[in-house]
Amino acid sequence: MKKIIRYIIGFIIGFISVFVIQFALTKIWSLAGVEWGPENLPVENIQKMAVLSSTFISGLIGPFISLLICKNSKWIIIGLFFLIAMSIDLYAVLNPLKELELWFKLVFVILIPIQLLLAIKLFDFFKKKTNLH
Repeated sequence: MKKIIRYIIGFIIGFISVFVIQFALTKIWSLAGVEWGPENLPVENIQKMAVLSSTFISGLIGPFISLLICKNSKWIIIGLFFLIAMSIDLYAVLNPLKELELWFKLVFVILIPIQLLLAIKLFDFFKKKTNLH
């Protein structure tokens, strides 16, 4: 029972951290003069790169945090992140981002498995270096 609660809490913390990191990175980009939002779609290349990089970083760190907390069952955690992230991103490219170029929407969706696999690699590296059990 304790393990299940740890997995649930670890997943929730990792999931929330994705949005917190995304929000923080959006504010940092805003300070640099690059802004986007529901009424301001990323149409300039710098906006697109900002969206993609912010999404990638937050989508890498959030699952990594979950894996650090849960320690085991990494494929279950990553599978949950994949299902939820793919649902959110598919909705985004079909609705709010539908006016943008196809290449942007493809990259937006293709980054999900890449960032999740990198989160696993980062976790495995960290686990090996720190003897995390």
